[in-house]
Amino acid sequence: LNVVGDYIYYSNTSDSGKLYKVKSDGSGKTKISDDYSIYINAVDGWIYYVGSFQRLYKIKPDGTGKTKINDNRISDLNISGGWAYFVESADKCIYKIKTDGTGRTKLNSDDSSIVNVAGDWIFYHKYENGNYITYKMKTDGSQRQKA
Repeated sequence: LNVVGDYIYYSNTSDSGKLYKVKSDGSGKTKISDDYSIYINAVDGWIYYVGSFQRLYKIKPDGTGKTKINDNRISDLNISGGWAYFVESADKCIYKIKTDGTGRTKLNSDDSSIVNVAGDWIFYHKYENGNYITYKMKTDGSQRQKA
């Protein structure tokens, strides 16, 4: 679920998780894509989401321009400052990639989940000794520390 302007972008569970938009007053419900969609982020005229086979996609709000950004399986997507931040399923580490699909960079080596970007910090949970501990690091992967 993501709200931008007058629209709410969401995964419609009554239609197999397909990508929809609706005006904030409840009118104008429209299917954008037949893709299953989670981790929806509407930013700068694009909707970014994790779709089929846990791949990262972007699409215009009118349903045009669908583009696969990354071939790896991902979760916990956050878009900020022209970058997509996410957990890669294979190693559970945090990565970033530019929203045009270039510059893929590994940022940590932690067993990570629940990723949130705030300013130039990434906050996340690290699975450690049977518990989830909150950590933070800069968006370039530096200054990793317990939050």
